[in-house]
Amino acid sequence: MEKRPAANALQPITGGRILEAFSPSQNARPRSSLATVEQPDHPSAVLDESALRDACGDDADFLEEIVSMFLASAPGLLDQIRSAVDAGQAEAVYASAPSLKGAALSIRARAVSQAAARLETCGQTGQLQDAPALTDALDAELHRLYAALHTMLGRRVS
Repeated sequence: MEKRPAANALQPITGGRILEAFSPSQNARPRSSLATVEQPDHPSAVLDESALRDACGDDADFLEEIVSMFLASAPGLLDQIRSAVDAGQAEAVYASAPSLKGAALSIRARAVSQAAARLETCGQTGQLQDAPALTDALDAELHRLYAALHTMLGRRVS
């Protein structure tokens, strides 16, 4: 008997579809000047591709699976964080930010992880005055990461 995933189960993004996931959203929110993110000089601050490949044992299929899981979850996690920030719900920010932080760490995306950690701290302390700008900064870091992942996977798919 063939085992099938539940209809609502997340499915990996494969082949050409994975590159579509990196395209900037047509509904992307404009960045405020407060959301300016310090641009690290070293590319590994966005994505440490070498460490990610090592962590995946140089297994390209496993790497694609890990990246697919990140891409499937990151937008929803960002939406949860943004909704919690907009509603002034510190506990919800504190509950959501660590998930995105951990997901980013799993693919060796240090800048996204650090941006999520700053929001986690805001939620933990209940100090949300900087959270809107930090959320915009997290969004900017995610777009930088999507571009880096697109470049990395484009070399593999090409």
